Amino acid sequence: MPSGAIVKTGGSPSGKKAQMGNLSLMNSKAPFLCHDPTKSRDPSRIFSGGGEMGERIRNFNWSKTPLGAVEYWPQCLVTPVQIMLASRQPIWVGWGAELTYLYNDPYKAIIGGRHPSALGKPVSEVWPELRDQNDPVLQRAMAGPEGIYVEEQLLIMQRHGFREETYYTYSFTPIQDDNGIGGIICANTDDTLRVIGQRRISLLLEMAASANARNAEDVCHRMKAALATNHKDLPFVLIYLFDAAGKNLVLRCAAGISDDHPVAPAAMAPTDDAPWPVAQVLQSNASRIVDLSNYSDLPHGSWAQPPDRAVVLPLTVGPEGGRAGVVIAALNPFRQWREPYQSFISLVVSQITAAVTTARAFEADRKSFEREQAARQEAESAMRVKDQFLATLSHELRTPLNPALLIASDAAADSALPPNIRGQFEIILKNIEVEAQLIDELLDHSRITHGKLNLKMRTVDAHGVLREALQTVQDQIQKKRIQIAVKLKAKQHLVSADSVRLQQVFWNVLRNAVKFTPEYGRICIESFQTGSNSTFSVTITDSGIGMTPEELDNSFSAFAQGNHTKNKSASDGGLGLGLAISKRLVELHSGSIHAMSDGRGRGSAFTIEFPIVKD
Repeated sequence: MPSGAIVKTGGSPSGKKAQMGNLSLMNSKAPFLCHDPTKSRDPSRIFSGGGEMGERIRNFNWSKTPLGAVEYWPQCLVTPVQIMLASRQPIWVGWGAELTYLYNDPYKAIIGGRHPSALGKPVSEVWPELRDQNDPVLQRAMAGPEGIYVEEQLLIMQRHGFREETYYTYSFTPIQDDNGIGGIICANTDDTLRVIGQRRISLLLEMAASANARNAEDVCHRMKAALATNHKDLPFVLIYLFDAAGKNLVLRCAAGISDDHPVAPAAMAPTDDAPWPVAQVLQSNASRIVDLSNYSDLPHGSWAQPPDRAVVLPLTVGPEGGRAGVVIAALNPFRQWREPYQSFISLVVSQITAAVTTARAFEADRKSFEREQAARQEAESAMRVKDQFLATLSHELRTPLNPALLIASDAAADSALPPNIRGQFEIILKNIEVEAQLIDELLDHSRITHGKLNLKMRTVDAHGVLREALQTVQDQIQKKRIQIAVKLKAKQHLVSADSVRLQQVFWNVLRNAVKFTPEYGRICIESFQTGSNSTFSVTITDSGIGMTPEELDNSFSAFAQGNHTKNKSASDGGLGLGLAISKRLVELHSGSIHAMSDGRGRGSAFTIEFPIVKD
């Protein structure tokens, strides 16, 4: 975690709590008393290893800094630096009145272009742009005795010559010396890609769910609502479609900007290049970046400053790539126009393309029977675009997750790392696993919807599969101290099923029950036989928050999520696909599933039924 400058006065060997001030961190007359100053230290011996930064720290002329020569550093400074150099997590250490800066090799990726000049500098010179934001946090940490932990902190950093949006989870842990607090050790986790990736996925899913519009007006209304959920990546968006005669571009959607703004004319000729280069874009069928620095009063979106660039992209539909219009998207002022931002914008346009294509197919079908075949082809083209979007999105998300999952798993299990660092890796591992589960749900839903899911049917013991599914949620059950009652009464429990998919059904319903059951609640799992003993049934009942009639009706709908919890997080919110996938899987097994609830605060019950295999 980068930081601003922090200052602290006082502290004396008497042990009184140090007071915060504006000039110094400790009593300059009695600085480091936590070792015998007459015993010198050999830098090459106490700071072995550590890669490039280990070598730089060993060779640095520390006598010209407030820390003085390494030979006379106190043990309470030496030990944190040794931990820092041995760690694979980005860490920096600040020491003394000015919090003189030391950092390890993994931290070079965070400090960027300020490496290596930041070594040995006061923290106020390392991150001047973050000073106002981080000084209060550092002051609290330096007041001791407990550290500060911050999750997913937004930081606008300038480390490569431009200001960029970043997110970090970090801890400020005070280091005590004989005078009180001598410095800070800060361990960091870069959450930038995950946070930005999650919000982009959310937008793309919102847009995908809106792709069933029946006409252009409906398309634009739904897209405007979806685009309003992400004004960080897209401060404002304009969608222009050709009129019925194909002569002029008409503004059909203005998201994040008023439709009477000077940069949002009601119509443009396809030969115009002001205020937007639509002629160039349509003629070349390629995007163009537009400098917005000469425009005033532009909307800021979610930022404190307006966008400085926009991209104009062609909108083409149909198998032959016919011109439909243009999309104008203002860009995040704190992200560079590189991959994966470019890919994200392309996926946004793909979703608009799919929606427009589908709407045009419906309109064509309504106009005349003779155009039915053309409408079908356009609808199929839209489905291919959507399938390609899902495939591309899943692949692009899965590829970086696999190495990250391996690294985080190894680090979380590494007993050589300090407990607090292992704990942070456990948080990373949990979030990666959640992301992988979301991607799997997205792929399953796509395969089932398009009939591409192949089941491996055989005779299985439903009780055994149920026990395995229950085992996968034991950690969550124990964490929330939920009481579990299991009553397996069915004497006949052999069913014809794909055991992996059957376990997925049970797991989805169990996970749902655990998620919405409060601490110290109760879940009952009961199996029995019905229909003259020809059907195996499982009912999972919870004492959770229950469902309203409207939520009950939508409980198995794709992308449907009730507003059940007061504190939903990314790790328990999901995509609203779990129960929808379970219903389709049960139906593929010739079974049924239904939900019951007497209303809010009265819990819920899910019953799953399968035909029993006859002897």
